[in-house]
Amino acid sequence: MKRINQGDAQARDQLISQVYGELQQMAGKLGANPLDTLSPTALVNEAYVKLADKDILFQDRIHFFSLICRAMRQLLIDHSRRRRCQKRRGDWEAVSLDESLAGSAVHEPSRVADALEALEKINVKHCRMIEFRYFGGLTNAEIARGMGLSERTVATHLKIAHTWLLNYLAR
Repeated sequence: MKRINQGDAQARDQLISQVYGELQQMAGKLGANPLDTLSPTALVNEAYVKLADKDILFQDRIHFFSLICRAMRQLLIDHSRRRRCQKRRGDWEAVSLDESLAGSAVHEPSRVADALEALEKINVKHCRMIEFRYFGGLTNAEIARGMGLSERTVATHLKIAHTWLLNYLAR
């Protein structure tokens, strides 16, 4: 990270080539669809360009993944909102009547984004943990190390944050 922060383009390119596969997996977890105009590859590329345009000093691996994950999440939210505005039926969505899906909670990315923004206003630490865990794919141990907390504290806070998000989305 030190070489990247000093402006070494070769080090930056080397890092991207090393983590590109992980970033594509993250993009898939975030909901990028290969059949959509915003495929995982396109999402990773756009997020990278979005970060490369800014003068950011990366503290460590977790900080890098946190920032690129947030950029991808924001791009997906923007994409989802644009698509929803283009629908002829307004806010209506096609709903499957498959009984096996009953009770499964699938939420529109923009609704999840609204929930995360609300959580961030209440508790920034909880919001970051959710981003690291569910969007960045980091383990509790990695989150604990990156945030200077114990794994048990991270697990407890993640349960609280997850419950809060589910309650928010149930409204």
